[in-house]
Amino acid sequence: MNELTIRLYNDDTDYDTVNKIVFDNFNHNKEKGITSPNTLEYVCLLDNEVVGYIVITKNKNIVRNQDYYLIDYVCTDVNHQGMGVGSKMLDFVCKKAIEDNISYAKLTCSDKRGCAFHLYEKFEFEKYDTNVYRRYFK
Repeated sequence: MNELTIRLYNDDTDYDTVNKIVFDNFNHNKEKGITSPNTLEYVCLLDNEVVGYIVITKNKNIVRNQDYYLIDYVCTDVNHQGMGVGSKMLDFVCKKAIEDNISYAKLTCSDKRGCAFHLYEKFEFEKYDTNVYRRYFK
């Protein structure tokens, strides 16, 4: 039986596949060679083939004095959607959060990606009544 596994992203070996997955899901390219000390990138593998990508950044809520994860780029290869890849990645992040003593995790999701709502609710993410604003400076 085919088994899904998770491992750290490797820019040298995973970039092309991950860039295609990111582009197919978000319509933009992934920059190569960018790292951040609080950010970890993971890939989901099916029989050693990269089929998913997820990014988590550890942050500090200084008002509440709580560490939390910001989850970004939960995305699956279009040919492998509906096969449990997203569930595998979120399950991994939830377990890692408990191990790392993280108080909560948050993510954003566009209405265009409505199919992801069910996945997030399955993992007990609650929808907040808020709007997300963004301003670019470049």
